[in-house]
Amino acid sequence: MRIVLIEWVDSSGCSGWHHFDEGDRISRCVSVGILKYEDDEQIILISSRSDYGNVADSIAIPKVSIKRIRRLRTEGKCVNTKFGNATCVIRKHKRAVSQKSG
Repeated sequence: MRIVLIEWVDSSGCSGWHHFDEGDRISRCVSVGILKYEDDEQIILISSRSDYGNVADSIAIPKVSIKRIRRLRTEGKCVNTKFGNATCVIRKHKRAVSQKSG
C-alpha cells in the first residue's frame, strides 16, 4: 500500500454576476491518500479501505494537472490484517518520487 501526497492544479470559475476579478485563477490543490490506480493519464487516490475490500472517497487526478508527487513513508512496519489491509502511522514525507517540470 502506497500513501502519497499530490500537489496539483484545477480549473475554477464563476457563473452568474460576480466581481470582474473573481474566478480567473487556477486552484492549487493538495491531496493525500492511498494510491489505488495509476496509468499514463491519471492517478486515483482513495481516503479509506476496509478489510472487506470496500473503499471510500476516491478522486481521479489527471496527470497533466500534477505538479509533484511525494510518497509518504510510514513509521516502522505496517501491521497487516488477515484480510490484507494495513494499519500504518504516517511520518514526514520521503523525497519526491516524481516531479513534473514546467
